[in-house]
Amino acid sequence: MSTSTERLEDAAAILSKLWDDRDLDAAYDLYREDAVFISPNPPNLGDFGTVLEGRDEIFRFYRACLEAIPRGAVTTIAVLTGINLAVWVWEAGPAGMGADVIMFDDRGQIVRQLVTALSAA
Repeated sequence: MSTSTERLEDAAAILSKLWDDRDLDAAYDLYREDAVFISPNPPNLGDFGTVLEGRDEIFRFYRACLEAIPRGAVTTIAVLTGINLAVWVWEAGPAGMGADVIMFDDRGQIVRQLVTALSAA
C-alpha cells in the first residue's frame, strides 16, 4: 500500500509553512520516531552533523533553524509527489535554492528526508 498523493502534498505543505508559521507542533507527528534527516551541508547552528537520527534530534535542529532563519526567508517553489515520496523545491533568497526529497512509510509518516541545496554564491 502506498501513501495517498493528498497526504504527501499535505505533509509537504505543512513543512513548507513551518518556516512562516513557526509551528513545530504541526509538523512533529509527520515524522516517525526513528526518522533520519540528511543534510550534506547544514547551516552552522551548533553541534549538528550531516545526519540526524530520530524525530527529537530533527526537531532540535528545526528549533535552531527557526531561531536563526528569519520568517519568510524560505519560499516554496513546487511540491512534486510520487509513490511514498514528495520533493519540496524551495528558495532561500540570496542563500540559494534546493530540494528536499522526503520519503514516507505506508502510514504516511516521514522516514527519511534528504536535503539538497545549491548555494547562490
